[in-house]
Amino acid sequence: MSDKDENKKEETKEIELEKLVEERNDYLAGWQRSRADFLNYKKEETERLARTIQFANEDMIKDLIFVMDSFSLVENGLNLSTEGKDQLKPFLMVKAQLENTLKTRGLEKVKISVGDEFSPEVHEAIEMIDDSRASDSHKVIEVIADGYYLNGKLIRPAKVRVSK
Repeated sequence: MSDKDENKKEETKEIELEKLVEERNDYLAGWQRSRADFLNYKKEETERLARTIQFANEDMIKDLIFVMDSFSLVENGLNLSTEGKDQLKPFLMVKAQLENTLKTRGLEKVKISVGDEFSPEVHEAIEMIDDSRASDSHKVIEVIADGYYLNGKLIRPAKVRVSK
């Protein structure tokens, strides 16, 4: 074989090698993109599952909020003497136990007090009242029912009476 043929074969091998290296790099880049996509998918799916688990019991907790409302109604409705309050102690202990259990599941009361500015994001106005005591309009006059957050999400706004 001549040197010319030898050089041609060398050039052909080099071109072929370059093509193979380029092809290998394309496959490697595609594999790296696929791996990154998979890792992103896995992370997003883990976060979605965590959110699903976090709010899985939302309906049951909403139902238990009505039970807590009933406890509060009974507690507030009873104007008992000191003897009567002692008899009410087991009832109040059960109420506190229920509140603590729900708190560990992520339930928090909306912080609200009389005189606060009405906020439609966390309050539900049950009634608008002309109140001579209120110096400004759109102030909370009375809290009818507490509002609640579940893991930072408002699941029930506070029901309030508001000044006109």
